[in-house]
Amino acid sequence: MAQIFQELIRYPSAVAGMIILAIMVTGSLYAVIRYPYAEIGAKWYQDASDNSKYVPRTAYPKWINTFRNEDLPETIILHTQDMPETTSVKILDNGNPDYTFTLEFDYPYQGFPTEGMLYFETEYKGKQPFATFTWFTPDGREFRLKNAAIDSSMRYYIDENLDQRQLTDHQIQYKYQPNDLDAAPVLYGLFADPDKDYPVAVPGTYTLEIKVLA
Repeated sequence: MAQIFQELIRYPSAVAGMIILAIMVTGSLYAVIRYPYAEIGAKWYQDASDNSKYVPRTAYPKWINTFRNEDLPETIILHTQDMPETTSVKILDNGNPDYTFTLEFDYPYQGFPTEGMLYFETEYKGKQPFATFTWFTPDGREFRLKNAAIDSSMRYYIDENLDQRQLTDHQIQYKYQPNDLDAAPVLYGLFADPDKDYPVAVPGTYTLEIKVLA
């Protein structure tokens, strides 16, 4: 063993490489022990529910598009509090308010998103507000998402709230899957061009209409 170290000393670059490797291994062990995966995951979503900037779990860093011919979709965040023009209200005959939230966003990509989520923060007395969701594509198709009773603090996962029979009605064929294994099949269906025989998203303006009966 002593002879091996004596040989290594003759090569400073080898010694430097071993030191760097030792630092990397030590840092990796410290990160795993100091920051358990479950704790990081919980903190990630806790920050999201507190209106902190949210990054999808499977999203690549933005700079990766620098090295690609076709850009991957970037994270799109819409806040109704900051966009009063997205909200309208109608008072029904019984005196209850009927809210409509119209969220529009431009989607210039051919690839597919990996995650879609809505966050609700509401204040109500008595009966829970009831919401309906309608998704409109740039080419005029319409998808109805599942209705939901809204809690005071709630997450609504878009990819878990579409009846897959609608994808069949819109001729979305699952035999043509996107190359990105992280892509959620339902989100693929909401964006995919049904007239193509290969997976490509329809670029343009998408609209999510949310009606809430308080």
